[in-house]
Amino acid sequence: MKKSEIALIILVAVVSFGASWFIGNLVFKNPDDEYVELSFMRQIGGDLAMPDAEYFNAYAKNPAVDVYIGSCSINEEWDEAKMICVEKKEEKAEE
Repeated sequence: MKKSEIALIILVAVVSFGASWFIGNLVFKNPDDEYVELSFMRQIGGDLAMPDAEYFNAYAKNPAVDVYIGSCSINEEWDEAKMICVEKKEEKAEE
């Protein structure tokens, strides 16, 4: 190999090293240079109100089930199978 070829190979290696160093510093930043502002949350007190029973069922077994929010009229009740308000069935009083 001639001296000019060796010099060209060294020049290409130095330029590619410099370019990869520059691009690497842009992509992979030094974590010591970064700073984070911390904000502290205030403590939750015991003065939380209970949720409205119309919207929250404390005895639900599956919270992923669709929820009907609203109210049926006085003579209606919610039918989960049909997903609509239907007339109430009159219950017979035990004698």
